[in-house]
Amino acid sequence: MGFGSVWVLNNSGNSISRIDPRTDRVTATIAVGQDPCLCIGLEAIWIPTCKDKSLSQIDPKTDTVARTTPIEIAGEGGFWLFTNREETDSGSLSNISPQTGKVVADLTITAKYCATMVSSGSI
Repeated sequence: MGFGSVWVLNNSGNSISRIDPRTDRVTATIAVGQDPCLCIGLEAIWIPTCKDKSLSQIDPKTDTVARTTPIEIAGEGGFWLFTNREETDSGSLSNISPQTGKVVADLTITAKYCATMVSSGSI
């Protein structure tokens, strides 16, 4: 739930749908990359797609993709995203600027992780 709407992933269609909770009707369907995930915050809808190795920023005012940022692998001071390289135990933790959509920091990780936490200025 965000921006007055319910947001739903359509994995088989590689898209997300915006639903008006008052009418239960789809008001927009937006094409995104393969196997999308969904994050809401920093004044946008963020769609990391591990297969496409990208992060798309959806503008909730226009229901369009504002930008798509390629990242090698699909908090504080930005959006942190990490995934593992397929079939390996290594990957990357990337900090994405919500203002520019660009990677501002990229850290190599050497173990498989599925969550991260930001607190007191540390990751």
